Amino acid sequence: MTELFPLDLKLGQLRGLILLLKERGGSTSLSELAKESKEGFASMFSAVESARMLGFITTINGNIILTKTGESLSIKDILTTTGIAIRKIEPLKGIIEFLQKAGKAHTEELFDYLLKRGLMVQINRRADVIKFRKDILNLLVRTEVCSYNSEKDSWKLL
Repeated sequence: MTELFPLDLKLGQLRGLILLLKERGGSTSLSELAKESKEGFASMFSAVESARMLGFITTINGNIILTKTGESLSIKDILTTTGIAIRKIEPLKGIIEFLQKAGKAHTEELFDYLLKRGLMVQINRRADVIKFRKDILNLLVRTEVCSYNSEKDSWKLL
């Protein structure tokens, strides 16, 4: 089964995790991180999983450890490096491949493409598409992978 990047990642949490690890000499335990997290375990877990998938950290025996890539990141590099790395991780990789072929697409087209590939789940279509739009706006626009025209609900690669 394909490992999927958490679309609900808040980039500020990722940045905060990297900075926290740097302040602590490059590592901390998951339990310490969970105790200190103000946003709850689920949000913290999303940041940890995202950082692991991006190659910024490893997790060994309940410890989170910065990789060489993670150690070398500066605050301003995090968005750029994330934008490069997410291009290789599903379901964002699928969005990018679709846009490379189509040139541009509406949110529902992207959602349906991922749904057909088994990379998305639909429970309540309207709510799921709205959340999907919000999540990929945060990830793909802020990392300068895509642009989004809200008037036309249109996505295209930068």
